[in-house]
Parts: sequence; C-alpha cells; structure tokens
Amino acid sequence: MLKNKNFLKVLFTILLLVLPWSLNSSSSSEVTTPALNTESINFYQKNTCEISFFSFINTNRLFENIEIRFDSYGEMECFGKIQYIEPASNKYVVFVGAHSLISIALQSIIWLTLISAIKKKGSNNKFLLESFLTSSLFLLHFVGEETFYSQLNLNYSKNFTNDNYLLFGYFITFFLICYFISEICSNRVENLILYVPFLFLINGAFINTNINFFVVVLVFYGFKNILKFEKNVVFINLTYFLLMLFWVNNDLAIHSYFDIDKLNGFSASTNNEVSLIFWNLTFLLVLNGLYFLTNACPKIHFKKLFDNLLISGFCIVFFGLLASSNIVLNKIIYFYFGQNKSSMLNLQSIEGNTWRGFSSSAEMIGEFYGVILLIAFYFLYIKKVKLNTYQIVCLLFILYGFFRANNVAALTTLISIILFLFINKQIQSRNKRFLTYSFLIILLTITSYFILRQNTYSYMGQSVVYEGLSISNIEITNNDNFQYVDRLLNERDYLSILDLFEEREEISSSLSFLTRTLSNQNNIGYIPNPVAIFGTVALFINRAEKWGTFFAKYDPGLAEFYLGYGPLNLVNYNYDNQIISNGLILPHSSVLSFLVYFGLIGTLLIIFILTLKVYRNRKRNFLINLILIFLSVNFLKSDALLYVSSFVMFSFMIFLTEKEIEYEQ
Repeated sequence: MLKNKNFLKVLFTILLLVLPWSLNSSSSSEVTTPALNTESINFYQKNTCEISFFSFINTNRLFENIEIRFDSYGEMECFGKIQYIEPASNKYVVFVGAHSLISIALQSIIWLTLISAIKKKGSNNKFLLESFLTSSLFLLHFVGEETFYSQLNLNYSKNFTNDNYLLFGYFITFFLICYFISEICSNRVENLILYVPFLFLINGAFINTNINFFVVVLVFYGFKNILKFEKNVVFINLTYFLLMLFWVNNDLAIHSYFDIDKLNGFSASTNNEVSLIFWNLTFLLVLNGLYFLTNACPKIHFKKLFDNLLISGFCIVFFGLLASSNIVLNKIIYFYFGQNKSSMLNLQSIEGNTWRGFSSSAEMIGEFYGVILLIAFYFLYIKKVKLNTYQIVCLLFILYGFFRANNVAALTTLISIILFLFINKQIQSRNKRFLTYSFLIILLTITSYFILRQNTYSYMGQSVVYEGLSISNIEITNNDNFQYVDRLLNERDYLSILDLFEEREEISSSLSFLTRTLSNQNNIGYIPNPVAIFGTVALFINRAEKWGTFFAKYDPGLAEFYLGYGPLNLVNYNYDNQIISNGLILPHSSVLSFLVYFGLIGTLLIIFILTLKVYRNRKRNFLINLILIFLSVNFLKSDALLYVSSFVMFSFMIFLTEKEIEYEQ
C-alpha cells in the first residue's frame, strides 16, 4: 500500500513538472514551431501565448544566444507558453508566461508533495484560525508592497473592491496553502525540524514575488506558538511589540521601491507603514514557528540530522553542476527549487576565484559545507562513527563544493576548530595543552606580522575610514572651496574634510563618528585606538573596502542607531544617503546587518544572549556549541543571516542548546 502511494506521488510530481509547460493553445496545435532567428521572430511576436515552452525548446535545442525569463505580467492563460521574444544586442530574450497565482500554487503543490514523503509522527490537527491569520498577514503584504507587485502583474490593485479578483485570489491561494500545511505538516511535526538542511536545497522563493514558502510555514506555526499563551513566550512577544511601535511609527523618509534582488522572500521592498508591520510581524512569527517546531520534536536524533545535511549538500553540488550544463535545466531548476538566484551557467569561477554553483551566495554555501565537514570530523574522530559508502560519496561532493566556493574564512575557522579538537583529544595534560596553544598563538602572530608588514599600523588602521570617505560624495570640482579635497584625502587630513562637508550631509553620521574617533587628539598614549584596531582587522580579512562602503551609506539618527530601523528592512540603509550605487549593496557582515535591523542595543543584546547560551551549555551540547562558534565567526564577514536558509539553521542551532540530543541511533 505504501509503495503504491509513493508511486502515485512520484507520478503526480512528474506530471506537475512536465504538463504545465507542454500545452500549446488549441489554435496553434497544428502549427509548426519555427526555429528562432531574425526571420521567425515576427512569428513569435504575432502568436503571443500560443506556443508552449517545451515546443519552443524542442525546436531550439542548441539554445544559442537565448536568455530565458519567467514573466508574470501577462494573463493566466499565458502560463507555460512563449509570451514574447525581444531581440537584444547579441541575443534573444525569451519571456515565458508564469502568472504569479499559478506559479505559487504549482510550486507549493510540489513542495508539499515532497514534505508528504516524510514519515508521519504526531497528531493530525487542523488549524483553521492559524490558516486565516497567516493568509490575512500575507494579504497585508501584497497591499503594502504596491510598487513591487504593480511591476510584476498587469491586473494588480491594492484596493479592496468586489472586482479585485487578483487580491482575492492571493488570499484564497494562501489560505489553501495553509490548510494543506496543517493537513500534511502537522502529522509530521515531530520530525519536521530535522529536515531544516533541505532549505539550502529547496530555497522556497515563490517566483516573481517577495514571499518564501518556508517563511509561510514558519509564520503558520508561529501563530500556533503565540496562541498557546505561554508566560515566557508572551513576555518576549510583548517586549518585541513595544519595539514595533517605534519601528513602524518612526519618522523616516519613505522609499516606495527597493530592489531586493537575491534577498527576495526575506527583505522589505519598501518601508511604508503597512510593509513594516508585515515584516516586523513576520520576523517575530518565524522565530516563534522555529521555537514551536523545535519543541515539538521530543528528542533530536543528530545522526538523522547529519544524514539530511549530507544528502542536501550532495544534491546542492549535483544540481549546481547539472544547472551549469544547460540553460533550460538551469531555469527549470530555478523555478521548482525556488531559488533566490539562478544557478551559474558554467563551471568557471568568478571574482575572488569563487564558484557559487547552485547557491545565490558563495560565502553562505561555503559556511553550510563547512558545518557539514565539521560534524563529519566530529563523528569520525570523536565519536568513532564509521561512514557507509553513500555518506562517503556525499562527503566527496561536498568537499568539491566547499573548495570551489573558496570561502577562506570558513576554511580557516574549520581548520582552527579541527586543530582544537585534535589537541584536546591527543594531549591530556593541561600544561602541555597550554604550551601548545601558546606556541600556536605566537606562530599566528608572527605569520600575521609578515603578512601585514608591507603596511604600517597607521595605514592599516585608517583603511575603513579612507575607503568610506573615498566613496562618499566629496568630489566637488566646480567650487574653489573644494579644489583641495583630493589632496586632503591623499594626505589623510580627515578632520579638514569633515569641516568642509559635514554640514552639507555628504558624509554619513556613522562615518563622521568613526573619523572623529580615529582623529581624536585626546587619544590616550599606549592604548590602541578602537577604530584603528577595527580598520586593521578589516584590512587583514579583506573587508576594508566593503565596510568602508557600509559606513559611508549607514546614516542613522540617534534613535535608529540605538534601536535600529526594524528587522528585514535595509531600505533606509540603502537610500538615506547620496551615494549612487548599481545593484544591491549589502553590509558584508551579518553583525552590521543586525546593527541596521536592531541598532546597537539590540545587536549587543543578541550577542550577549548567544554568548550566554554557549557558555551555559558548553558541556551539555558541545558539538552544537562548536557549530554556533563556527557560524558566528563567519557571520562577522558574511551576509548569510540575510537569507532564509542560513537564518533558520542558525536560529535552530541556538534553540538546540537547550534540547536533549541523541547522537547514537
């Protein structure tokens, strides 16, 4: 019986993968699909929404000079068909119909079908109230991000009228998704959290929306957790609601549209009041949902979690290689895996000798591979667990992906932790361990000196401030008062630059503060300047330019500096300055991102809670603490926490510090 059910699921999945893209319109069923060239392009432009996507690619198998884009702007009947073809300089841009309502439904069905393959464990409860609340919240999202959705759908309107069928359709679609979440996920709730690693494989981004499927799932269970009205949960949530009042009612410049790019599904595209309410609530509910699912699992079987990490890591590398081989496979994988960004179309490394492959971020996926390799070493060396053949094959693929990602920080941190485990295992004497660690620290210090000796401490300490001022709008040439700006910058006369520009607001408040702290004449002798130390570290880890750009753009008022702009809101950081930049400019540090979100107080509080949890559970869940340390160190210079998968995994690991974990199975 079970085999028959699984067979039907596989057959159903295959049909959903193929059928929507294979249906020509009835009027063109007997028309031969021509090969795309300068002569036939007129045919495609006249026969809009007549030719199926599969018919088109079957005719144009070479895919020469073709770029494929999924377009949600057309009507529903255009789904899966060639909507338009636009000639470009040296290629043809092929627009394939992908109406958002059908796409959301189709992607959700695929992912819910995959979830249904998880072994049932738990009661089958239906949560209609949670379904209604979740769908209402996401309806608020569609209303709040008007500029984003009006660009993507022909019939979009935020008005609640009887003839606004699109808005009504969004509500019904998400209500049905939530209903099936309760139907499928709830009787698997005790096992569900163990499949968190697959969020790196199935990213869950609904195409041409700013919504993530797994965020919907977590929001659903977040409402479930809040409605339990537990005392500790109520207190934390009420405190958060007080902060929400500040974030929503804060007097800030409103920007109607922010290009979220690869952050879709986990970042605001505008900072109007409705949008901020949605994203503030979503962040809170995601954490509540994770807390609920973690507690629903009575005991964490870590070997099962490790197996899922291995399978997910293997599949990420495999599908990354597969997607790089063919443009059609690349786009099909992009759609059905809900990627934030299409896989790379070749095996060639990009800037920094990195290959992100399947993932939207080489740094993020490098950290994910690093976690898997850390756990593998722990099981092999500490627990003496023997790996079977398929696990070894998975590890080999993961090693390939790890080195192609070229995440030096992840590699360095991994080696350091492995060395720590090796020393603690092999050297029993405390005195000998102390001498060994002392020797390694001295060796590291000497090595760092030789690496950095080509620069003076003064030069290195100024690196962040120099890069920040270089990118600021201080190059004014049409006024004699500013003719010496370049000379002042080259001479490192930062205070004179501040005197010229501070009142004109070309220089951000944060960069101005760093500059004055660095140039403070009252610095105490023999005590290193904190900004100089920060600049030296930034230069050493190749972040001077990136962090200089961050502080040049980060221009908060006093209240925003202490309390932030609100979670998942990078709008003001990107636009409350006069720096013109192309594309998405991220802080290049999860800590700095959280500084934007929660301000100095919130960020320090989060760091304190994390440190306290690691310290309190240093013996109870040693491996979890190692993973948290590994990730925390890497988050200092990566934006990984801006992505759903990394944020969920990191938060999950924090919740695990208080859980009973079973390493044997």
